Amino acid sequence: MNHIYRIESRKVLLRPIEEKDIELVREWRNREDIRQWFFDKSIITEEKQKKWFERYKICSDELVFIIEERESLNRPVGIVSLYNIDNEKQEAEFGRMLIGDKEATGKGIGAISTKMLCSFAFRHLNIDKIYLKVYKNNYSAIASYTKAGFELVYEYMKNKKVIHYMELINKRKGYLRVINGLGK
Repeated sequence: MNHIYRIESRKVLLRPIEEKDIELVREWRNREDIRQWFFDKSIITEEKQKKWFERYKICSDELVFIIEERESLNRPVGIVSLYNIDNEKQEAEFGRMLIGDKEATGKGIGAISTKMLCSFAFRHLNIDKIYLKVYKNNYSAIASYTKAGFELVYEYMKNKKVIHYMELINKRKGYLRVINGLGK
């Protein structure tokens, strides 16, 4: 969905993905160390990436953001999304997050970006529940999600791997306490 949302903290800027970003995102996504954590592990071709972006621009249930590290002059370092946005059920799926810039890993950018996007969804999109699915052994992602307030609801098996289904429920004003450390 083409959108104009910009979400800012002192450390991170989430801005709409643009066509100029899609090749960098494709390069990140195709790296083996990143691709291993996606449910679809296929290599993304330039053509496939361009087709995805064209579909994305006209879809109505997905928001994709480029993560920029503000301390590095707003250098793109990753991507994050809300998708399967269901306004009737007031829920959305969180994911497709990756920190692709190796210098940006280990700085808490994933946790900050997660908190920022979830807070935005609760406040501005009228979302009451955000859910995600993550491999049980993706410890760094789970740490980021847990810091943002996500809780494990159940586990299930897919292709002989254990998947965690996690949720974050909007407790209205209560969620604001979870994000007090936002942007540190």
